Amino acid sequence: YLEQHGIDVLAIDGVAERCSKESFRQRIKQYSPDLLIAESSTTSMEYDLELLSTLVNDLPDLKITLYGPHVSVLPQEALRSPAVHSVIIGEPEQTSLELAQALMTNSDLKNVDGLMFRDADGTVITNRRRELIPDLGSLPYPKRHGLPIQNYHVPGFPEPVVFMYGSRGCPFLCNFCLWPQTLFER
Repeated sequence: YLEQHGIDVLAIDGVAERCSKESFRQRIKQYSPDLLIAESSTTSMEYDLELLSTLVNDLPDLKITLYGPHVSVLPQEALRSPAVHSVIIGEPEQTSLELAQALMTNSDLKNVDGLMFRDADGTVITNRRRELIPDLGSLPYPKRHGLPIQNYHVPGFPEPVVFMYGSRGCPFLCNFCLWPQTLFER
């Protein structure tokens, strides 16, 4: 989505690439981004925060943003880390784009719906929740170039396997399912 809007992107699938902490750190350091957006989950949160905090010394101006179901429910947990600048609550595409554009133009982040962030004096600001994208067909196909497709495997399927979902969530509202209630408001 960011590339479609003219923003240079480096995508890293650390799990599929079996990246070591050091190789990930060196790739980010070499790329030297202004903004790093990482998906995190409940089971990886501690590991992710530890790894992302190692980047602060290498790139002191780097803005680190997390998204995913865990931080959509408990954004304060991510913002406890001094390395994390902001959290995207809900769908990440439009918020990521507006965040990147706001940082490039030094615009007020209070105008970016779906964002919780720490301002310059450390105060946590919670913006209005972003409305869901009404037409998922308006989004480009997911980025695949540069990713280790050959490493994507699912038992029982011919290799490699890459899934593409045609919708967000499902029509059911199972009370044990994290995704509908946290990211997609249904």
